[in-house]
Amino acid sequence: MITNFYCDESCYMEHDDNNLMFLSMISCPRNEYIKTKNEIKQIFLKHSIPEHFEVKSTKVSMGKYDFYKDLIHIFMYNKNLRFRCIIADKTQLEHKKYSQTHEEWYYKMYYLLIEKAKLSDENKVYVDYKDNHSYDCCKIVEEYLNNHFRKKQKKFCIQPMDSKESRLMQINDLLMGLVAYRNKDLTANKAKLYLAGELEEYFKIDF
Repeated sequence: MITNFYCDESCYMEHDDNNLMFLSMISCPRNEYIKTKNEIKQIFLKHSIPEHFEVKSTKVSMGKYDFYKDLIHIFMYNKNLRFRCIIADKTQLEHKKYSQTHEEWYYKMYYLLIEKAKLSDENKVYVDYKDNHSYDCCKIVEEYLNNHFRKKQKKFCIQPMDSKESRLMQINDLLMGLVAYRNKDLTANKAKLYLAGELEEYFKIDF
């Protein structure tokens, strides 16, 4: 069996206006992908959302609250989907102490993201495409993961993907955005707060 992983990060740059970095993934067995994709399609039809509409956490609003609520319910009630998010406080990083660059630390974060996932012998990891540098980055992360999981006989193939091409990549963006919103202690977007509350109540967790 092959497992698909859809990954993305937010506020990754070492020096920007955000202290917190978020790195997340949603996984799905490849043989369940079409079924899940069709479930998402039915949500689009139910709410009369155009097929070309891209789901993003930045688009969440009360006007489309029921639509986004149904989308997170797909994740909540589908046992084949697994989500994980790592939050790093960049103000606490000590790259010199650990003889690493910010890029090298970033690759280590991918290992931490993946290590506790339910891995198959073969794993296909899709990373949200940013720019032409994405291809080089994927190859480095791929080599890094394959080296670290070689003894467990787990293989990884990593490639960039435009989020417009994948509904699960978009669902990952939505979930990561909700986690980020709560951890940044923002309150203006009530729809995001309500959706995050749905997840917290269902899974008995506190973002």
